[in-house]
Amino acid sequence: MDSMTLIILSACAYVVGAIPVGYVIARWGGIDNIFEYGSGSMGATNVGRSLGWLFFFMVLLGDTCKAYGMMIIAQWYTAEFVPLFCVAGGLMLGNSYSLFTKGRGGKGVATLYGIILSMCSSIIIGMFTALWLWGLIKTKKAGRASLIAVSLLPFICWAYRYNGLFFIPLSIFILFRHKAHVIEFLQQINR
Repeated sequence: MDSMTLIILSACAYVVGAIPVGYVIARWGGIDNIFEYGSGSMGATNVGRSLGWLFFFMVLLGDTCKAYGMMIIAQWYTAEFVPLFCVAGGLMLGNSYSLFTKGRGGKGVATLYGIILSMCSSIIIGMFTALWLWGLIKTKKAGRASLIAVSLLPFICWAYRYNGLFFIPLSIFILFRHKAHVIEFLQQINR
């Protein structure tokens, strides 16, 4: 892939990722500024916590679909590791630091899920989903469920002979975006 195509695809990925699905759905649900509620995120978990499960799934679906669609378009152009990683990175950055909401955004889990759906086998998708659901049942918190699933994603990929290197930086990025949850979890372990 030539460098100009890569730059265009990566820029498009950032813009697509930046579409503020959670912010728009929260406004539709009656919240003028979702950033003033809960964790201050426009992600599915915060919108769902503020407005209910229906809104959680609406944001989850929207963020997942935009990432999935962009990754499929990128795969029409290339199957190479670096260009696809740049597109995935653009999606994650756009979702987390949206140009439409002055650099604020979600935490990237639904976006990552769309990337996984576009690139991985059904067994990896199923394992990631099952881990998230198990984490939700055990902890009763979607944020912690996300941390469990995201932390184990590279290992799942390696176990099923998929390139886990692709997902290590994306997983680390999401853990960074959930740093408050990570710190809280580590503090509970040390008690």
